[in-house]
Amino acid sequence: MADWNTLVLEADSLDAWPEPAVARLISYLYGTFGESPLKIWDMGCGRGRHSVALASLGLDVYASDYSQNAIGTTKR
Repeated sequence: MADWNTLVLEADSLDAWPEPAVARLISYLYGTFGESPLKIWDMGCGRGRHSVALASLGLDVYASDYSQNAIGTTKR
């Protein structure tokens, strides 16, 4: 079985879009704090699907992950 640092590089191993619950949370946060500077930390960001969704709303997003491959994918 592949470890996380390898698995994160496989194109079809993980979903590309946010989970429905996270999408609802994003909408709630944006609606509630949209006018305030809001900073989000996506701890264990994986491929960055949630980080990117949050950043696309104009929020300040900080992302971290144990896997250097995951960080590289998130940056791209």
